Amino acid sequence: MTTEERVDRLERRNRQLQVALIAMVGVGVLVVFVAGRMATAQAGAEVVDELRTRRLVVVDDQGRTRVMLRVVEDVPVLFLRDANGKPRIALAVFEDEPRLDLYDANGETRVTLTVVEDESVLMLSDANGERRVALAVAEDGPGLRLYDATGASRIGLLVIEDGPGLALLDAKGMLRAGLVVNGDGPGLTLLDARGQELWSAP
Repeated sequence: MTTEERVDRLERRNRQLQVALIAMVGVGVLVVFVAGRMATAQAGAEVVDELRTRRLVVVDDQGRTRVMLRVVEDVPVLFLRDANGKPRIALAVFEDEPRLDLYDANGETRVTLTVVEDESVLMLSDANGERRVALAVAEDGPGLRLYDATGASRIGLLVIEDGPGLALLDAKGMLRAGLVVNGDGPGLTLLDARGQELWSAP
C-alpha cells in the first residue's frame, strides 16, 4: 500500500468517525431535550395548548389499556375498559346522533342513552342484550315502553297534550287494550287479535 493510499484510507476513516461523532452528539442532545420536556411536563410548568393524534391510548400501572380515544369511519369514539380489558363504557357521535352505551362484564349493552331527531331516549336491556325498557321524551310528550324477553313491546305509557294514555299489546305487537284520559273524561277500549274493537267505554 502506497503512502497516498494510506492517506486516503485515513481520511475516509476520519470522515466516518466524524459522522458517527456528530450522530452520537445529536442523539445525546435529543435525549437531553426529551428528558427535559418530560420533566417540565411532569412538574406542571408547561401546558400544551393542542395535541394532534389519530389515536390516544391510556394504560394503567400494569400496562393494560383502560382508555382509548379514536375516530372510526368518521365516528369519534371514547372507550373506557375495566381491569380485564373489556369495554364497559362507549361514548360516540354518529353523524348528528350522540350516544352513550354501558356494557356488563359479558360485553352486553345494558344501558343506552341517545338523542335521535330531537327525541331523547334511554334504553335498558337485560343480560341477553334484549331491550326491556325504553323511556323517551319527544316533541308531543314523554313516553315509556316495556318489552318482553323477545324484544316485543307489550306496555306503552305516554302523556300527550290531550292527557295520559296506557296501551297493552300482545306478543305480536297488536294493541289489545287502551286506557286514556282526555278532556272528555276516561276511556277504555278492548280489541281482539285482529285489532277489531270488542268493547269500549264510554
